[in-house]
Amino acid sequence: MTDLPQQRFLIGEAAKFLGVSIDTLRRWERDQKVAAQRSDGGTRLFEIWELNRVKSLLFQKKSIVREGADGYQAVREFNQLLPRLQRSVIR
Repeated sequence: MTDLPQQRFLIGEAAKFLGVSIDTLRRWERDQKVAAQRSDGGTRLFEIWELNRVKSLLFQKKSIVREGADGYQAVREFNQLLPRLQRSVIR
């Protein structure tokens, strides 16, 4: 079996893919809400599966808001969901 190539994105590309600012993505990495690899030179590299995971969470958050939950409730539900998903990625 051959290994599939890993698709990685620089921070600007990753931020654009997620629809957030570069500063937001840096903050999320610092807060361990998103995982990034580092190149030998220290450049952040985000793998496509990680970006898809975060994009899915963002979609879920927006769906909660669209369904009529108030903003505070949506944030609470999103923040409760996030640690579980982070633990599953870390393992």
